[in-house]
Amino acid sequence: MDVLFTPTKYYRTDLTCGGKFLFFSLALANAYTEAGVSYELHIYPDGPHGVSLANKITMTDCKGWIDESIAKWVENAVYWANKL
Repeated sequence: MDVLFTPTKYYRTDLTCGGKFLFFSLALANAYTEAGVSYELHIYPDGPHGVSLANKITMTDCKGWIDESIAKWVENAVYWANKL
């Protein structure tokens, strides 16, 4: 592969755009795997686009904005980065 990848941690919600772009996240994960690059992908089944921290700090009146499982992504990212 001619493209330089750096270790990446990312997450998305399947609800984003009705889940129709989920394929792109899986394709990116596949590219990382083929390139031998460390990554971590979390796909949450619910959550609006732009859920951000998924807590009261960044909430709007959008349904499902606060989600404790999604809100742990920051903590999980720090844990993952410390393992690199």
